[in-house]
Amino acid sequence: MTIHSNSPYGEARFARLDEVRQKGLFQCGGVEFGLIENRPLYHSNRAGMKITGGAGSGKTSQLALPMILGSNASFVLLDTKNAEITRVIEAHCALQALPLYTIDPFGVSGLPRQRVSLLSYLKPDSNSLVPDSQRFWNALLPDSGGDSRFFDQAGRRFGDAITRHDIYLNGSTSFQSIFEMVSMLRSDFPAWSAWADLAFEHSPADIIATFGEMKDMYAGSAKTFDSVMAGISNALSFMASPAAQETFVSNELADFPLEAMLRGGKAIVSLIVPEELLEPLAPVVRQFFSAIRTVKQRTPSASPINLLIDEAARLGRFGELAELFSIGRGQGITPYVFYQDDGQIARNLGPTGKATIEANAAIMIDLGGGIRDYETARNRSLALGYQTIEVADQLVQTRAQSEAADIWRKVHLEGADPIQAGLRLGQLDYEAAHRTKMRKALMEPEQLLGLDPAKMLVQARGYHLRPFIADKRPYFVQRRFAGHYLPNPNEERDLARVTIQTRFGKRRRAVIEQDCPRELSNLPQYAAGHRSLRFVQGFKPAS
Repeated sequence: MTIHSNSPYGEARFARLDEVRQKGLFQCGGVEFGLIENRPLYHSNRAGMKITGGAGSGKTSQLALPMILGSNASFVLLDTKNAEITRVIEAHCALQALPLYTIDPFGVSGLPRQRVSLLSYLKPDSNSLVPDSQRFWNALLPDSGGDSRFFDQAGRRFGDAITRHDIYLNGSTSFQSIFEMVSMLRSDFPAWSAWADLAFEHSPADIIATFGEMKDMYAGSAKTFDSVMAGISNALSFMASPAAQETFVSNELADFPLEAMLRGGKAIVSLIVPEELLEPLAPVVRQFFSAIRTVKQRTPSASPINLLIDEAARLGRFGELAELFSIGRGQGITPYVFYQDDGQIARNLGPTGKATIEANAAIMIDLGGGIRDYETARNRSLALGYQTIEVADQLVQTRAQSEAADIWRKVHLEGADPIQAGLRLGQLDYEAAHRTKMRKALMEPEQLLGLDPAKMLVQARGYHLRPFIADKRPYFVQRRFAGHYLPNPNEERDLARVTIQTRFGKRRRAVIEQDCPRELSNLPQYAAGHRSLRFVQGFKPAS
């Protein structure tokens, strides 16, 4: 079969405005991202989104914050930059009467430090206790790669047995309880052994067998046992901090069960971890998102959840991220992950993890001014594909024009046959206008590296839409967000006043602080009315 095409080298092109409109990206609903001609774009099909952009490319001010301020949706977010997002959106949550749960172990935000149990879903009567516990340990102690695979796998089996035995004995477990059991195992093995022997009366056979294996390894191969336990201890080392012990507590001590944060309608849950502590605390951050996923699976009637995961690469090997993209849509979970370059994904998730994310992401965004390494730019250029372009063939055109002039001379001066000359001149007229078709990348790597910082490249494959260029704009220059944000602690020195955009230009407004009204006192951010209400002058929440 012969296929004739006017574009033999490729048909790549950018989407037209009417095509973007036809796919519903201008319909209010879902999560806002970017603008075209001052009109917000919305992502609503619940598949994941991957955002790539280096430091200073506007990930927070031009994308993450407009996502929250411009959307009527529930968010669970990781806030690492001096609690920037959480502190800015406090006024928005007050205006919308949105619960704002702040899990802030180190008291960075000034908001209430909610105590939470990240293991509340692990219950002795749960039909899924075994896989839930195994998933917990997969998040806490992922494969480290290299020759350590045996120790990682053994550590997860040992940790799972300790966790489930604690649950069967006490009805629940917590990070503190597991940390204490592991510490006792390493410091006082006979005492731990006595605790483990209770498994004969309270726990199933697989736990008894695992404890027997641990005792045999301790007695017969002490170095191997120490290596396995060192991995478990390292994964739990964050619990040595009093701040972590006060925050990640048992079910009985938690201010709110994790289920309550997600069950009662729309809410925002913020895990606040100082940027410099993100890597040491990566195990608990991974478990935080894993627990959110598990709880959402158990409560399908809860509102869909959007996970905003900044600095995703610094969470280490977290295979569950790829799973969130591949099956999270059916669970009512939409991940929004932020990376600085493609290499970060491959390092943590491997080539298959990177492929899984890109194959299942509904939208992939590259921020202008944030593509700085050539490899990422080259990958994106290849993904965009090639177009067929036509250029004037100067050599053929010049030769045809020269030959045509010579034929006219011969006809007029030498009496050449005009009929033969006419036939040849017809062919030369075509050659004089000849254009050559060539292959050209839709965007060259150099164009991506130099993309306007006020723009972003959007690949909306989940909408069966060709790529397009959209605008990105800081939240504080958009008039529709006036009154919905407080001063940014990373950008402004005067936290008593905030700049807003009005019809008449920029204006400075005071931040008002007063007693919390009774109507809002039930929101967790106001600690039963014991914390003041803060809002922008002229934008007091309705009461």
